Amino acid sequence: DNGESWNRLDDIYDGSFYGGVVTPDKGFLVYGMRGNAYVTQDQGQTWTQSNIPVVQGLFEGTVTDGNIILVGASNTVLMSSDNGANFELVSASGSSGLVSIVPLAKGEWLTAGEGGVNTLQPDKNKKSASREGDKS
Repeated sequence: DNGESWNRLDDIYDGSFYGGVVTPDKGFLVYGMRGNAYVTQDQGQTWTQSNIPVVQGLFEGTVTDGNIILVGASNTVLMSSDNGANFELVSASGSSGLVSIVPLAKGEWLTAGEGGVNTLQPDKNKKSASREGDKS
């Protein structure tokens, strides 16, 4: 109803969420503390915990090309191609946190966080990524 009425949902877990994104299949994913993420397909009536391979705080999310990307502490970048059920680690280097990610037209990502603003180039296998200018 365009925000005319609101209903409080039951707590999902004892922790904080920092954001949420609409999934490619029109569900909703929330993410936050200690690598916790949950997805709902029924407008919050039930929630399923996502499989996340890290326990880093997750601070920002976006959807691009049918994938969900989450970023967080320790330069963590996670990607899901199954509407948030499972995430794989596509980048993590250093101790700085990432708080924002924006997909760029040429397949790169623009990230921002404690380490400044950088571009990130994921590899074609989605198993690793390197920051432009990194020597490692």
